[in-house]
Amino acid sequence: MTQRVIPQLSMALGVLLMSGPAAAAPQAAQSCAVTQRSEAVVLMLCQPAQTEVIWRAAALKACEGKQRCNVWIWDDAAHLPTMAPTTDAELPKAQTAKAVAIWAHDSQSLVSLRKTAKK
Repeated sequence: MTQRVIPQLSMALGVLLMSGPAAAAPQAAQSCAVTQRSEAVVLMLCQPAQTEVIWRAAALKACEGKQRCNVWIWDDAAHLPTMAPTTDAELPKAQTAKAVAIWAHDSQSLVSLRKTAKK
C-alpha cells in the first residue's frame, strides 16, 4: 500500500507547487508591467481581472533585490500617476483610491483593495 501512496503524494505535491507563485511568474510578466519607479515606490499596470497570485508574482519580480519597495497596482491606465514619488504618502489620493492592490515587500503582504458603495 505504501508503494502506491508515495507516487500519488508526489504527484499531488507537484500540482500544488506548480499552482503557486512560481507558476504564475510567466503569466505575471505578460499581464503586468512596471510603468514608473522610484527608490521605494513602484507603479504597476496589470490587465483587468487578474488574480492576486498574478499580482503577487509581478510585485515580487518588481521588488527583486530591494528591501524597501511598495508596489501600487492599477488595472486602468487612466488612473495611473505619471511619476513614482519618493514615498507612498506623496501619491495623489484620487489616484490611490483607484488602485486595485498594494504590495508591501518588507512584510511580503498583498493588500487587495475593493471598491465599496457610497452611502
